[in-house]
Amino acid sequence: MKRKILYIALTVAVSVTAFFVGKNIDPQSATTPEKLELIELTGTTSGVYLDYTDETEESFYSFTITAEELEKQGFINVSNIKGWEHWEEPEEVGIEIQGENWTYILEKQPYTTDTEVSRLY
Repeated sequence: MKRKILYIALTVAVSVTAFFVGKNIDPQSATTPEKLELIELTGTTSGVYLDYTDETEESFYSFTITAEELEKQGFINVSNIKGWEHWEEPEEVGIEIQGENWTYILEKQPYTTDTEVSRLY
């Protein structure tokens, strides 16, 4: 019985101490340095992973951009392409890329780089 009481008292003391120590510590604001050097870029079907280092090369920073966020910005995740069509006419060439819930049409005049891109839905 004495062991149980001692165990409970010790647990309460550690919990209360941890609470007050955590409450009184000022968290440092997470700041990212302005000059970072990209050391690795990894593209997967779930998104893009970016790894950076600072000027001292002692600290490393990792960022993730999900595939959903990339699609919201207009990037095409090639693993989500369901089909495509292309055409070539004397005045225009183009390709239509279809996804599950989106379609992009890329059109241009032959032998030029002036490309027009439109998203249907």
